[in-house]
Amino acid sequence: MTAPQQFLIYQSEDGSIIEPFVASVGFIANEEGRDSKLRNLGIEPYRAENGRVAALDKGGA
Repeated sequence: MTAPQQFLIYQSEDGSIIEPFVASVGFIANEEGRDSKLRNLGIEPYRAENGRVAALDKGGA
């Protein structure tokens, strides 16, 4: 049995991440201090969602 792999995506002050070097990303949400939720995205769905969110932040549709 192989050990699970864990990766940390670090976002620097200039906003860059190691995105070009990973195949998927994971997000952990723990809004109330219990019952953490993990969401995994492949890199292409991540890029699509990231672009959509960026457009909303800029006032786009």
